Amino acid sequence: MIHYFVKDNSDYRWNDIELVAWYEHENVLYTDKNEYKSSFDRVEYLRLFSNKEKNSSVSFKADFGRNTAIGHHARTPEELHKVEIDNASWTGPGSRQVTKKEYLEARGKLFETYKAYMFLNFESINIEN
Repeated sequence: MIHYFVKDNSDYRWNDIELVAWYEHENVLYTDKNEYKSSFDRVEYLRLFSNKEKNSSVSFKADFGRNTAIGHHARTPEELHKVEIDNASWTGPGSRQVTKKEYLEARGKLFETYKAYMFLNFESINIEN
């Protein structure tokens, strides 16, 4: 099962969108407690932070793959959900769990926003000699 989360703290000045998808491996043996629990691998992480003024300031990060080495300390889906939902920052509230359809829609909007701000127009920079 894949667990999808979206964090959108955009406002009138900034686009601030973060998406993360966690793949759950069920019945993993944890030898420290000799228990079978879940394990989670992050299969996709996308973040866009940009000023809504064109060519002003853009940061885009994409990290994805079927066999990523980024795991999560959670051992149950409930624990994963709590950590993701509680991941508030100074920019606003934490993530919300969404369906696959909602996640894909949010990802599409993120890339549309990125394409609108994607490249810097070097002609817009005033260079003083």
